[in-house]
Order: sequence, then C-alpha cells, then structure tokens
Amino acid sequence: MTIKKHGMDGTAIYKCWIGAKSRCYNKTDKDYGRYGGRGILVCRRWKNNFSNFYKDMGDKPDNKHSIDRIDVNGNYCKKNCRWATSVEQNNNKANNRHIIIFGVNMTLAECCRKYNIAGSTVGNRLRRGWSIEKSFTYPIEIQNK
Repeated sequence: MTIKKHGMDGTAIYKCWIGAKSRCYNKTDKDYGRYGGRGILVCRRWKNNFSNFYKDMGDKPDNKHSIDRIDVNGNYCKKNCRWATSVEQNNNKANNRHIIIFGVNMTLAECCRKYNIAGSTVGNRLRRGWSIEKSFTYPIEIQNK
C-alpha cells in the first residue's frame, strides 16, 4: 500500500522533480550524460523529499516555465534553481557563445534578437574581420532586383 504524503503525484511540478532526479541518477535517461554524467546532483534536501522541493520552489508561474539551474555546472538546489521560460533557459546553456558588445555580456542569440539580425549574417561579418559592434549594427544592404 502506497501512502501519499503530499497528494501531488502526477502534477506538472511533481513530474518536474521526478525528471530532475532521473537526469541526475538514472543512467538510462537520455539526458543523463549532460547531468548526472557530468556530476550534477539533486541536493540532499530535495532528493528524497518532494515536499521540501515544493516548499522551496513553489508553483510554476505557468506552463511556459520549467526548472532551470542558474549555474549550469551547479546542482539542483534552492540557491541554484528558478522557474524559467525556454528563451531564458536557452540563454543559460553550457555551450552558448558569449560576446561583449558595448560593454554588455550577452549570448550570441540574445544579441541577434536585440539587434534583429540573423546569426548567419553576424557569423559571416565576424569571419571577415568585422568588429562585434559593427557586425551587429551595420545596416543590412538590400539588393534591388
């Protein structure tokens, strides 16, 4: 007989907690190599206690948010986790290319969105030796037909 301590089995937040643990401890999880395989763990307070996880994280703001580790090399714990959108999470990946433009550190994708320019255009300009600032701010020439 199973005793439910919290009554939240099957909820989105419960599945989130289960998913984090699976990524960290289940060697057959498709994402294990990027989490547990790199040494990422779930803190002792959360690992076997969903109620503590829920107490610390609270409800997800909406269905567009999921758990995100602020330091991508850090563990799942209260100090290192937040609810984030997919855009926020994509800007917080270990393999992002960061650039400094006008003194501000941004990911390449963030900068492309801010300056409304395609990454391929920026890449071509950078390969030609353009400065970062010029690569993002120089007007795109439109060819007449």
